[in-house]
Amino acid sequence: MRDREEIRRYKEKLLGILSRAYKRTEIIKCIPQRFKITCNLYPGICIVTAIESEIDLKYMYAGSPVGIIINGEIYPYPGLLQEIYRCTGDTRSAVEAGSQGVKAYLYGNDLLVASVEKIYRPFRRGDIVGVIDPSDRRVIGVGRALLDPREILRAKAMGRDTEAAVENIFDLGWFLRVLKPVAEEY
Repeated sequence: MRDREEIRRYKEKLLGILSRAYKRTEIIKCIPQRFKITCNLYPGICIVTAIESEIDLKYMYAGSPVGIIINGEIYPYPGLLQEIYRCTGDTRSAVEAGSQGVKAYLYGNDLLVASVEKIYRPFRRGDIVGVIDPSDRRVIGVGRALLDPREILRAKAMGRDTEAAVENIFDLGWFLRVLKPVAEEY
């Protein structure tokens, strides 16, 4: 189990990322405040879970992933963004991808300008954004904006369709691409 100070630091970093688009009070009302970190999935990868209830047995708990730590950096988990969008009733700092873009993103590729169908502001170049599948309005991953909204629209207008708009940091297809082959080794 990770120490409380490390959990507190990651929680603050996660809240800092989300605070670029939402007020802290909006975020805090949407997620439980007790976290645990599990790092036994894959080397360099940890999952931060918001604890919703604890069972009497040692280390048994029920919760929802709220963050993923990749090589020491924390990012919001897609389910957390989905919950914040639902809880606040407002989608911010996200892009909606076309069907081809959704498929490519779920295979670990960056989201291209051509695949951005809708922009949910505010975000700037370098910010963490959610990537949304328009067929069911679910968050399929998180990425880093390589262009700000104005630059995406300009790139579309200029026909620069193959330019990357969002760098893929983590997508829900990762579990099938990475963890399944690791599990098959054992």
